[in-house]
Amino acid sequence: MAKKQTFDSKLKKGQDAGGKAIKLVFSYQSPKTGYWRFVERIVRVPADGNEQQSIDAELKSSMEYLSNQA
Repeated sequence: MAKKQTFDSKLKKGQDAGGKAIKLVFSYQSPKTGYWRFVERIVRVPADGNEQQSIDAELKSSMEYLSNQA
């Protein structure tokens, strides 16, 4: 019995229609050790959304989370 799934359908399986993902990398100084740390986040932006607003919101929420961890 032949498969009905093609290689192209495997590639499109995990993608959402209309939008993109942006990798956000930022650094902060650890309050405990004083060393610089790097954080990576994937920000999903809808096709009709504003990229800069999405990035700013994710950056702000990440920095608030990090400041509460200290």
